[in-house]
Amino acid sequence: MSIKILLTSPDYPPKLGGLSTFTTNLQSILKQMGDVTLHVWDDVQKLSHFKSDQQFDWGIHVHFVGGLATAPFCKKNINFIHGSEVAFTSPNFLKKMIKLIMKKRFLAYFEKSHWNLFISDFTRQFLVQKGLKPDFSRDLVFHNLINLQHNQLMPLPFAEGPLRLVCIARDVPHKNIDGAITIAKDIQLLTKREVVLTINAKRDPIMCSNIQLICQPSLTDNEREKLYQSSHFNLLPSLDFSQSGFFEGFGLTVLEAGKYGTPSIVYSDQGGQGESVHHLLTGWSQSYSQRNKVAQYINDMSNDDYSDLRHRTYEHTIHNHDIKFYKSLFERVLT
Repeated sequence: MSIKILLTSPDYPPKLGGLSTFTTNLQSILKQMGDVTLHVWDDVQKLSHFKSDQQFDWGIHVHFVGGLATAPFCKKNINFIHGSEVAFTSPNFLKKMIKLIMKKRFLAYFEKSHWNLFISDFTRQFLVQKGLKPDFSRDLVFHNLINLQHNQLMPLPFAEGPLRLVCIARDVPHKNIDGAITIAKDIQLLTKREVVLTINAKRDPIMCSNIQLICQPSLTDNEREKLYQSSHFNLLPSLDFSQSGFFEGFGLTVLEAGKYGTPSIVYSDQGGQGESVHHLLTGWSQSYSQRNKVAQYINDMSNDDYSDLRHRTYEHTIHNHDIKFYKSLFERVLT
């Protein structure tokens, strides 16, 4: 008899974003193990009225609120915990009050669940600080994974031609796109090289007189992949805005770039990014207070140094972040 699985998520294609991709990847894996019912919600009020005429063996939730609403219909629940959703606050006063009122119920749900899979230890520790009673048999750290079907090490010459940088992120304050522009400017000032930065946001080119800034607010999947392949570095200078409800739990673009060997630059003390980029192994990862050293790091790099860095980044990504590890995990637990 096939096991019955309820998969819930707030995001699903054609809606773009990391959770949409995450959900489709999980769905494809879970379909190999049982009968999967997908419930996509984008309205918490509608979610609270969820009904089903069947009992599910497992509820697997891309966002924990989906599990909170559907738990009565699931024998066991598994939650993926990404980051900002457990800050329990919001810039919106009404949402902030609702989250504060619901906090105890949220924590009780986590403590009753079969597993909570945190994409970084930072996120796990963050929720513990919010009041979660930790249980190491239930609260597990399982770093982000991606589909590596089209992975390929893309060698790039480093010393010749322009230095190409990319920053693909939502244009919201904590993603710090302007910080990526500052990094690009600092690199150009020190190296005296032509620097090209591509972002998927709108900015005034006048503010970037010493670099070439390419703004592509709307990127197709194919265009995004080509940018990762052709860039020397991926920039993800996200900042910890957890006091207002936002932080980087891990940084999925690090893996999306890494599957081509493209190393990343992040701030190790800003969310879970210190776990996504390993300093000098897969890129540059130091504290925000050391951000002025990024340009020097790149200036000191030789062609051989850069070639080795791309190779290490690629090898680390394909050996440690392949989505097939979700399949191995669920095969042992669900079946």
